[in-house]
Amino acid sequence: MPITKLNFLFIIIILCGIYYAIPKRYQRIILLAGSMGLYFWFAGKEGFVFLFVAGMVAWIAGISMGKCETGKRRSVIFWIGFTFIFGMLFVFQYSNFVIENLNRVFTIRYIEKTAPIGISFYSLSLLSYIIDVYWKIQVPEKNLGKVLLFGFYFPCITMGPILRYRQVENQFCRGYAFDGKKVAFGMQRVLWGLFKKLVVAERLAVLVNQIYGSYTAYTGIEIAGATFVAAIRLYMDFSSAMDIVLGISSMFGIDLPENFEQPFLAETLAEFWRRWHITLGAWLKDYIYYPVMKSGLIQMISRFFRKHFGKKAGKRAATFLAMFILWVCAGIWHGGAWKYILGFGVTTWFFILLEEVLEPYIKAFCEKLHINRKALWYIWLRRGKTFLMFSCTVLFFFSQSLLEGIDMYSHAFLNIGIMPFGTFVLRLKEVVLTCYSRYEFLQLGYGLIVCIVVFVLNRKGNLQEKVAGLLFPFRWGLYYLLIFSILLFAVNGINVMEGFLYANF
Repeated sequence: MPITKLNFLFIIIILCGIYYAIPKRYQRIILLAGSMGLYFWFAGKEGFVFLFVAGMVAWIAGISMGKCETGKRRSVIFWIGFTFIFGMLFVFQYSNFVIENLNRVFTIRYIEKTAPIGISFYSLSLLSYIIDVYWKIQVPEKNLGKVLLFGFYFPCITMGPILRYRQVENQFCRGYAFDGKKVAFGMQRVLWGLFKKLVVAERLAVLVNQIYGSYTAYTGIEIAGATFVAAIRLYMDFSSAMDIVLGISSMFGIDLPENFEQPFLAETLAEFWRRWHITLGAWLKDYIYYPVMKSGLIQMISRFFRKHFGKKAGKRAATFLAMFILWVCAGIWHGGAWKYILGFGVTTWFFILLEEVLEPYIKAFCEKLHINRKALWYIWLRRGKTFLMFSCTVLFFFSQSLLEGIDMYSHAFLNIGIMPFGTFVLRLKEVVLTCYSRYEFLQLGYGLIVCIVVFVLNRKGNLQEKVAGLLFPFRWGLYYLLIFSILLFAVNGINVMEGFLYANF
């Protein structure tokens, strides 16, 4: 859904007004009708039918499993529901990838269907509901409307966060009185998301697209710089979407789980991925990693390594194998392409494995040289290392294929472009002026400075609460500054822009 478009935002404001104007017992009905209507509008009839049927299947499977406490029938019901929803996801998202690889030997026709909007997100949410009911973590929901609202809930259907039913079950049940502060805070967060997307992320995209689009014309240093910018752009793009999504949901009184926790402060890549796309990581950990760790095959491999190489090796073998499967699944979720599976997923797994293996040696090295690992410079060195490793995987998000990504790395390493500092400055100026006018570059600088200031202030406490405590002229002065910054500095205007990157997954 185009959550930055003016017409969409006006519809949300009108829907919010109706939501609070009607009796509380009807609010859930309005929210469901609004969510279904918006999805039908943007996804079309076919996409709407697929999601409606998937929601029905999840509800029926849950109710049916609730009537069978144990036994084979319960398992059969679970696998029917699971296979239907996962099968739908597979057909739309991954079948052509499989066919493409099979066509090296066979000749199979491609499936000419466009994936419904948000299928990667709502499928995982509905699958989590079915699995939780099967595991008896979740009580089956008898009300079809609540399960459909869980699937159709419009703020998060296209870009997450990926929900668990138990996170929103009680919030969907109760009515809400109008809370001016909560609605205002939600609107502020929407504005902040618009600022990050339209003023910063879209402006950074110009440089990334310019260099990546004709990378053979640039040196390795310039490609590396573009890759670092691409990592920041990806964060600004996705986190701005989450600000808008969580802000809109807050306007309706419903709190959704956070998807980011200052990831660039992470000191290891494993920690980074506990802070980035938190709900996807939690989903993969709960429904892929832990079941794989408990599987008979992994336990057998663990026992083999424990017997021949010691207890520590047995534990690590199980952990690293389960992690490998998790990261392959993470790559597959992002898209049916080798650039996601190998370039992103397996590469991330390798970096995390490398960190784990080298950590004892690094610790011993620091102790021998009396290096204080808690020193600020050392912490930032580790953060820089983590950012570098993450950036290495980001390049594949923007390449057309795995081979192009590898070719970009090859070109960068073979054409590093080491030059005198004065020449480097002139070259940097040339690259920047190719992408931006002086006025546009100042706009980007302003946007980045504002983001850094907000980031620092947020670390010291809830910034919204602090701003709300300011005197009226200062408080509204900041609000108007944010609004006019969006109106004046948005790339190509506030109604013409690229879509969110994660809406493509």
